[in-house]
Amino acid sequence: MNVAITKRIEWIDITRGITIFLVVLGHSVAAQSSTAYFIYNFHMPLFFILSGYGFKPAPFTIFVTKKAHALLIPYVLLALCDLALNIADTMISQGTFLVADPAFLLAKQKLFAILYGVGNVPPSLAHIIQPIGMIWFFPALFLGNMVFWLCHTLTQKYGELTLLLLALTCSIAGKIMGSIFFLPWSMDIAFGAQLFFLFGFMAKKYDLFHRHPTKTIIAFALLFLTYTTYARAGVSLNDRTYGDMLLSFTTAILGTCLTIWIAQRCTQAHAKKIFLYLSSASTAITCFHGYFPLRYVWNLFHETWITLIPEAIQALELSAYYNFIDRWVAALVAYEIIRRVAKLFPSARPQPVR
Repeated sequence: MNVAITKRIEWIDITRGITIFLVVLGHSVAAQSSTAYFIYNFHMPLFFILSGYGFKPAPFTIFVTKKAHALLIPYVLLALCDLALNIADTMISQGTFLVADPAFLLAKQKLFAILYGVGNVPPSLAHIIQPIGMIWFFPALFLGNMVFWLCHTLTQKYGELTLLLLALTCSIAGKIMGSIFFLPWSMDIAFGAQLFFLFGFMAKKYDLFHRHPTKTIIAFALLFLTYTTYARAGVSLNDRTYGDMLLSFTTAILGTCLTIWIAQRCTQAHAKKIFLYLSSASTAITCFHGYFPLRYVWNLFHETWITLIPEAIQALELSAYYNFIDRWVAALVAYEIIRRVAKLFPSARPQPVR
């Protein structure tokens, strides 16, 4: 393999590893904290930008098959695994699995949640639909790729300005749709993220990510991200919070560029290995970092001295650190189990989020 191609793939994977680390960190701290807002400014848009960067025009059947294999198959398998874990937990705590039991009702709700596929649910739908959780991103990214393929195909003969106008129109339409209704499979987000796809696509075409920024530009990017963090002016795709589109788009771009700049300079062997490992585990981490196995262990031993551990964590105000560690235990144990099982079925090995 060409050395340049290998390097390109490596920094993309390191970027993905850094981003998935930020995803877990953002979900571990308080939702209204400055750390969470800083991360939310760019961590999910970055995945869409990387997907646009990797976009390769192809006949529709080939394109949709490739993306379905990379995104929809993991979505279904992980959703069913999540369903099984939830049913098992309910059965253990509630008893038998009968038609009227909570486990059966949970199964029905979860199956409908899988079909609807949104990560967040507005109050008006809360009594009908359950959010699917962390894996909402997979169908949203799949549909986003389909929309961008269509935009690219329709504008091939008319130039980049036409593609920009169409992507901008789709993003505005997605923002409007999301403010009215949360569409199945987060289709509104798929439309709203088209400017991110476009930026990634153009960044590859003009080799933007290999240009070295000056210290002044880096300082400006950090100051801008700090401002939008404290002004709460960034974007949160899952919440359908876009704010001022120009400001939130700029914030997401600057955060992405900074993350990529760090990834390209991640030369320390140990750090590189860690982030490459996290990149390879990104699919499992996305799904399973919402579980808390240590908390489950505390509950199993609720009448013993072990319960003093979570109480001490609470008393010392270390809950965020505890949540962070607990999420990683669940995600990485799940990944290692999946990886070992997948060795028996080479074609079904988990792939990074792309």
